Amino acid sequence: MNADLRALSLRDADVVAARTEALRLYERRYRHNPESQRAMVGALQRLACTFSGGRYDASTFPWEILVDEELADDMWGTVARGVAQNTAQRDASALRILLGCLRRVGLLTEDQYGHARDFKVRPIGQARPEPGHWLSTDDVETILRSCAAGDGTVLTRTRDLALLFTLAGSGVRRDEVHQLRTQDVHPAERRIWLRDPKGGEPRSAIVHQATIDALAAWLRLRGNAPGPVFVPLSRVRPLVNKGALSDHQIWKIVRARTAEAGFTNIAPHDFRRFFISNLLNTTDVVLVSRIVGHTRPTTTAKYDKRPEERQRDAVATLHLPSLSVIARSSNHEGGTVA
Repeated sequence: MNADLRALSLRDADVVAARTEALRLYERRYRHNPESQRAMVGALQRLACTFSGGRYDASTFPWEILVDEELADDMWGTVARGVAQNTAQRDASALRILLGCLRRVGLLTEDQYGHARDFKVRPIGQARPEPGHWLSTDDVETILRSCAAGDGTVLTRTRDLALLFTLAGSGVRRDEVHQLRTQDVHPAERRIWLRDPKGGEPRSAIVHQATIDALAAWLRLRGNAPGPVFVPLSRVRPLVNKGALSDHQIWKIVRARTAEAGFTNIAPHDFRRFFISNLLNTTDVVLVSRIVGHTRPTTTAKYDKRPEERQRDAVATLHLPSLSVIARSSNHEGGTVA
């Protein structure tokens, strides 16, 4: 009896070790993109916790039981009904990727993996409104003017104004702003260097001249000592030795400054939407996608928040002859138009 228990214990230990390795492989897949890694690990956590009623999390759930499409579909369908459609799609992708990792470590056979990953992704889940807010050029100007005359010291207003100009005049994400260093700002070339953007490959971001001017004004007060561009402040000086503003601090500044101007629930990413939407008025989508660091123009197109009025104006520029001209032509040729 003791020998049987010992064998069972060893076998369980092997399964747990293999499961841990599968989860490690899964996380490693997203190692170059912390934002995606958080989202995809969160998807596994949601699948495990929701399906098990809170008894398991991603690290303890026995994923190896998902040996066919019926079991995998039961898990995904149970979770998908309670989340937004986009989240449900991400969860399905996460589950399929993890199944592949389980196969690699030997917890699923090739046949089990082939069956399990064939679960059908159906259009279920809760529809939700398009994310983000439309900011017009007048809105952004209102926000910038409000910040320039708003609360705080000259130091605070100058820093926050440079932050808003950077978001609006380059389309960079808030975590990319968080990483910005003084040596990454290149005024003569109107560009900033992004060390670790979402796509993983360092790149230059071209910025508006007004952004360069606002950064220069802030750096004159901050000083040119190497380090983060955007730093916390005391009442009288920049705290350069305290590190960069965190993502959350940047979010709080944007929320406070836009609220001061009379806008509600504006996030840093809304300035990226502003940047892309307005560039699309004058620039083709392929070039815009290069400017903002998207690998596919279809991703850029999803950021287009221009209202229907802009769409009507765009369609109105199409050259078509008027109905009256066509009618006159038809009458001359002996035809009739109602």
